[in-house]
Amino acid sequence: MVGMIWAMTPTVGIQMPLVFITWLISKKFFNWDFSVINGMAWTWTTNVFTLIPIYYTFYITGQMMLGRHGDLTGYDSFNKLWEMAFDPNIGFWDTTVMWFDTLIRGWGVPMLVGSLPWAAFSGWLAYVLSLRFVISYRQRRMQKSMNKTN
Repeated sequence: MVGMIWAMTPTVGIQMPLVFITWLISKKFFNWDFSVINGMAWTWTTNVFTLIPIYYTFYITGQMMLGRHGDLTGYDSFNKLWEMAFDPNIGFWDTTVMWFDTLIRGWGVPMLVGSLPWAAFSGWLAYVLSLRFVISYRQRRMQKSMNKTN
């Protein structure tokens, strides 16, 4: 659940450390433990290949949640902005300025707002699927163990 929640936020590149920090905090202050390895693995659902489509989905969802139905940028212009932000011909300072301008003043707020329902739903779904898998795995293992003793 934790890994998928972090995966469904506009934080690609730092999601695994965020899962680890969440694990440390939850274990120390809330006495809640979860599989940090499993959590980190769930973050891989968002990666360099899925980044643009997922961020665009966050953006559109956020714009709709903020009531900006008339300000829905098309996917092509959204994709071009990200290509410009990672253009190797642009210097570090220009890239940094463009990155913060885009995220803070441009599409960042709608992306962050739009990621919230996706993070909640995806976290819940990942929890349900993981729980089913673990229960099924334990039942199969116990059944195997019982068959060996008989």
